[in-house]
Amino acid sequence: MEKHKLEAQEKRVMREERRLKQIEEEKKKEKLKEEAIQKEEELCRIARLESAKATRAYMLKQEQKRKDMKQKFLQNEANAANHYKLSLIKRYGLNPWVKLMRMKQEKESMALIHYEKEGKYLKQWSLNIWREEVRQIKEFKLKEEQIKEQKADQHYNRHLLSTPNHNEIKQSKICPMKPNQMNIED
Repeated sequence: MEKHKLEAQEKRVMREERRLKQIEEEKKKEKLKEEAIQKEEELCRIARLESAKATRAYMLKQEQKRKDMKQKFLQNEANAANHYKLSLIKRYGLNPWVKLMRMKQEKESMALIHYEKEGKYLKQWSLNIWREEVRQIKEFKLKEEQIKEQKADQHYNRHLLSTPNHNEIKQSKICPMKPNQMNIED
């Protein structure tokens, strides 16, 4: 019986050892499970952190892109405003002024050409006209003088020669001409 008791006790101890081993194994399994769960949770947490970092980095990149685009838009708008101002100045200020200066230069060159080349011809033409006018005036005066002389001669021939005391007038002091200077046709 003692044998039996010993065997029973050994069996109990073995059972107890098995049970303890099982408990230990279960504890190990549980511990391994917990460690696996913790590792998984840690990996998830790390993944979440990395994801959050990536998201933050992505968000920062997006924010930087938005800032850059806004800056670029503002720069383009400023450039457009400057271009508009310059084009207005060019269109309404500088271009008409340049056009006016070109017109002035063209007119000056035309006047210079006119003065240098055509000016002498104009002077000659003007002087020729003036000479012609003077010549015509001289001719007219000469004709008038000739007509006056003819009238005076006619008057002399009609009135003075027809008077009876013509010879007396010739020799008197009234008529200062000598008889040989007079063209008297008797």
